[in-house]
Amino acid sequence: METPSLTLIIACLALGAGALVQSPAHAIPAGQEAVVEEVQPDADLPVPAPLPLQAEQSADVSEDIPESAPADPEAVATPTSPPPEPTAAIPCMQGLADAPGDNAAACAGSTADPRPLSFQLGRRIGVNSGILDNYDGIRVDYRLSHGLKLNAVAGYPDISGQKLDSARRMLGFSADSGKFAGDWDMNSFYLQRQNNEGAISRVVGGALRYLRPRRSVLVFADYDVNGDELDVLTATGAWQLHGGTTFSTILGLHHSPVKTRQQKYLQQTMAATEGWTWSLPSERIRYYTADRSEAVRTLAFGLSHAFSDRLKVTGSAAMLDVETEAVPETANAAAPPNEYFYALKLTGRNLVLSGDSSVLDLQHSVTGAWRSSSASINSHYAINRVWNISPRLRANYRNHELERSVRWVTSPAVKMEYRSKHRYGFQIEAGGEWSSEESASQDRTDTSYFLSLGYQAKF
Repeated sequence: METPSLTLIIACLALGAGALVQSPAHAIPAGQEAVVEEVQPDADLPVPAPLPLQAEQSADVSEDIPESAPADPEAVATPTSPPPEPTAAIPCMQGLADAPGDNAAACAGSTADPRPLSFQLGRRIGVNSGILDNYDGIRVDYRLSHGLKLNAVAGYPDISGQKLDSARRMLGFSADSGKFAGDWDMNSFYLQRQNNEGAISRVVGGALRYLRPRRSVLVFADYDVNGDELDVLTATGAWQLHGGTTFSTILGLHHSPVKTRQQKYLQQTMAATEGWTWSLPSERIRYYTADRSEAVRTLAFGLSHAFSDRLKVTGSAAMLDVETEAVPETANAAAPPNEYFYALKLTGRNLVLSGDSSVLDLQHSVTGAWRSSSASINSHYAINRVWNISPRLRANYRNHELERSVRWVTSPAVKMEYRSKHRYGFQIEAGGEWSSEESASQDRTDTSYFLSLGYQAKF
């Protein structure tokens, strides 16, 4: 009679274990099974997963938190299984768009979705699909093992300020990997577009990333299949030293303008190394490559150092080497000279009053046509709980060598804000601009002023 009782107890335990395995909320995240098996090698039942990290922990990629919480803190603390060393959470690398997506519990802010197949239909989708554009249409995502995800999209490009154009169509595929070989991950995409005239363009590309909390490397490529030409190739590296100093560098080749989404993507995927910023002059690259007649090679260095929580300095230097494709009419024309750009920014908080902030921004650029220098200071002071004041001053000097002109511009302004419980308020802003220009033909001085008053209400 003892055998049926023992059988009944085993059956009850099996039913409880099956419920834990089938429930998505108790799925054991990747990377925790090895810890459980090492601490309890003879266990027959899976151990339920711990609660997810708090939102404020995963939101700040520079905060030192464990990559995965242990399943049993008391068991892991035994001498045979020491707890893992805390490391900084790193951003996901899924999607060449505005925001990083999830990567099968391999990075900060991820969620292990148990559903292998998902669909999305609507407008302005594609943020996490691995495609460079927003579009109106359908997206299909299929999750495989080891964090691999496949995406397919089809629809019409979403062009800001324009109605849906059925003549424009797009079709794309992408693949995003989970972590492999320790600290590597990658993605790739294929995108096909059709314009109003029926011409079809095909683009392939992807990114390979090595990312650690204090050092990272990212290589991104975008290749035009129809033109048989490499549109964009960039290699970015950042190294955060002890003491709050970050050194970064960017090396690139551009045959087409730098897309805003590409720039945001590079910035978001390197967010684990605090202090890295995009230091290439995107407007000048767009100026030379808008008609795809020039190739621009870029090299930039950046340095960021935090003296304390109150004072931080950031500096960068960039060089553009422009190569013009020779045509019969301009075969003997001189190549554009290299262009150089320098920037220095000093950020301070709580320097004069509690809660104040000030930013001093200095820039200098040298091109074949002009030399320009600018300085600006923006400050914000909290007079009390409801009144704020924000003065700013900007000065710019440009010496245009081809036109033989010199121009000075000075722009002071001040803004006063009143806010009541962060729901209602108004602001008043006043300022002016004084400019003077000296050239071979004439001297000119202009003066302008402005005054604005606004009201704000949040419901």
